[in-house]
Amino acid sequence: MSTIPLRPPIPAITPAETIRVFRLTYTLEEVQEELWRCLQPRLLASFSELDPDHTNQLASFYENIEILVSAVYQLPDLSAPPEAKAMVKAAAGGTCHA
Repeated sequence: MSTIPLRPPIPAITPAETIRVFRLTYTLEEVQEELWRCLQPRLLASFSELDPDHTNQLASFYENIEILVSAVYQLPDLSAPPEAKAMVKAAAGGTCHA
């Protein structure tokens, strides 16, 4: 299983612009794979601890994050104000995916 490529941090402009840039930067599949890669060792460790409450909490947390991420990718396109687009363009080195 491969990890997602290293990318520069997303400039925190507005919440809508942050979500828009995140969706342009990472595919839904990349995010889902990386979340699973990060959580899987903790989930497996909780099985070995024989703590069903902790395991259930982790599984529930993961499911809720999956729902949240899926919802982010189902949002309509979030257009940004011109000044936010300019900041993203400058942070990306002159290219903008708007």
